[in-house]
Amino acid sequence: MNEDEMSGPADEEDAFDDPAYADDLEDHASHNLQALVAATMAFLGERQIPTGAWTTFLGERFARDWETDERLDPEAFLDGMLINLQTLGAVAVETDFTSRPVTATLTGFPDPEICAAFDVPVATVASYLDTASAAAARHGLGWSWRLDGERLVVSVAGTS
Repeated sequence: MNEDEMSGPADEEDAFDDPAYADDLEDHASHNLQALVAATMAFLGERQIPTGAWTTFLGERFARDWETDERLDPEAFLDGMLINLQTLGAVAVETDFTSRPVTATLTGFPDPEICAAFDVPVATVASYLDTASAAAARHGLGWSWRLDGERLVVSVAGTS
């Protein structure tokens, strides 16, 4: 999305009060974030650096931000991850917080068009989700994901 595609009021002061403009900004930001992930995966691939090394490194750092005095249960962890995944453009189309493991089915991440633009397989970009494993482990949880066609299924299970 380029600036010409963004709609919004001409008056800068009113821009942030316009829901359509705010939606455009959110779409633009999530597109850029997905593009950054895809471009990074492409960079790593071209230099033959394992993407798992990057996702493990990020996951360990991100896990520091998930520090709490309390252990999160699978439902709370999945809820937090769904909020985080929204920033990447993911939309939860189905959630199940009653089964074990708790699961959510998502669309919007990874975006096949963004992956194609950076010449990176969808599964490679989806592997960015491995970053959540370290945070889950700190709460005694297991995190997993799988592609199901153009949908992404994420799961959280209690492990201890």
